[in-house]
Amino acid sequence: MIRAVLLFLLFAATVSHADIVRIADGDCTGLHTALTSSSSRATVLLARGGHYPVCDVSLPSGVIDIDAQGATFQYLTGTVAAGAALTIRNASIVAAPSGTSISTLCDPSSIGVGGPITAGAALCNEGILNLEDISIHDLSMPEPCVGSSFACENDVLLSSEGTLVLRNVTVANSSFVGGHYTNASLIANTGSLQIFHFTAASLAAAVPVIFSGSSSSTTIANSVFSTTSTAAFCKLYGVVTSLGGNVATEASCGFAEGARDTVAADIKLGAFGDHGGLVPTQALTYYSPARAAGGAQNCEAVDARGYTRARSGCDAGAYEYNGGSSAITANGVNGTYYDAGADGHYVSIERVHDNGDILVTWLTFDRNGDQAWIAGVGSLDGRHLHVDMSQNIGGVLQPGGPPNGSTTRAWGSVDIDLTTCLAGQFAYHSNFPEFGSGQFPLSRLTAVSDLGCSD
Repeated sequence: MIRAVLLFLLFAATVSHADIVRIADGDCTGLHTALTSSSSRATVLLARGGHYPVCDVSLPSGVIDIDAQGATFQYLTGTVAAGAALTIRNASIVAAPSGTSISTLCDPSSIGVGGPITAGAALCNEGILNLEDISIHDLSMPEPCVGSSFACENDVLLSSEGTLVLRNVTVANSSFVGGHYTNASLIANTGSLQIFHFTAASLAAAVPVIFSGSSSSTTIANSVFSTTSTAAFCKLYGVVTSLGGNVATEASCGFAEGARDTVAADIKLGAFGDHGGLVPTQALTYYSPARAAGGAQNCEAVDARGYTRARSGCDAGAYEYNGGSSAITANGVNGTYYDAGADGHYVSIERVHDNGDILVTWLTFDRNGDQAWIAGVGSLDGRHLHVDMSQNIGGVLQPGGPPNGSTTRAWGSVDIDLTTCLAGQFAYHSNFPEFGSGQFPLSRLTAVSDLGCSD
């Protein structure tokens, strides 16, 4: 009994060592208080999908993990002090609300190129700052100049003289313009910058997205830099290391064709938007050179959406083309199903487009015993499929060639609910009495090799 009590007290002490603080939607004051008054270690949870306008995320000490749970920061300001460590994950960062005054600016150390050039930044890091699964979009720079008397020639969103790690970060649909010295940028680095699975695309850039000073170190792996602008993505001094797996439209970030990196005129990106997960991402297309370009030694386990990456030959950038593809709500739906209690019903389900289009083919018989092939394309909505089906009839096979004389008729509809990867329910309603309406259980017969299915 005494041993049980001691174990309980030890467990309670361990749990209470790290605080969990929940912040209401839009409560930037509460967030600032949590960061400045929490214990040495804390996890801060924001409202899922919430909005937080111009929050001050200054961290004077301690180790804090902000899980935004898909919330949007309408701009950020503040300083991570030396010795402090801040992680922000699962968040979008966009422009401040129209007309908002942003007067709180940190003043980082000089960039150290061509003299003591300083920059007014919205967010400064003097300690350790980790940005994970972050989407920065619809942002115009230099944002801190809005309502501020601070000199705007060299403004940046984020200046770091400590350690800055970007992991599964997307920057898209944004504009970066320079001031008098044209050293404005998204990131100004005078310390250690480490970039893994970063995507920058659809940018109107007249200045570098990343500016690293002469005393800095910059390491980049498995990232995508795509632009049609004439501006270079990077202006990098100091020590620059490519760990390979990078794909870019130009080589300013230290990339070289054939040196484990790819320089391509067209990276063949898809749309930017909601592709699952908690933050919007920049999609890849099937033909993108970023597919399977990542170096295996630096492949993250998941992409920015939390979808599983390929164990070898992952994609470059924050988005994995086949990420989460084994989920039943994605490509895991593919396979052949049947009615285990009644031989003769075989249903093939195949996801044919990235937008969720599903081809369903039903091999069956009508009530007269005549064989019937019925097919249609519908939409996958979670685990539910609704498909308008058609039937080809009247065809006659020709010797040495395809059948002729066939016609297509609207047959009716099918609804499929997949309860698990192995089982579901099939319901049908036909326009013709020889089929009528009915339902039966489905069991999986086959799955696609090397893809499988996960619930």
